[in-house]
Amino acid sequence: MEIKIDLTEDKVIIVSRGELIQIDKPRTGYGENVVTWVDGEIKSDRVSYTNKR
Repeated sequence: MEIKIDLTEDKVIIVSRGELIQIDKPRTGYGENVVTWVDGEIKSDRVSYTNKR
């Protein structure tokens, strides 16, 4: 299977069990994405954001 990905936009994509999962961006534009691995498999992801002043 072949899938095209837009390379002009910044994004995080997880490939898990043959599926592409796009991770949400932090709402404020500042933050982090964390992926949790257990026994070699992705079990969860977390998006957090920072309020920059």
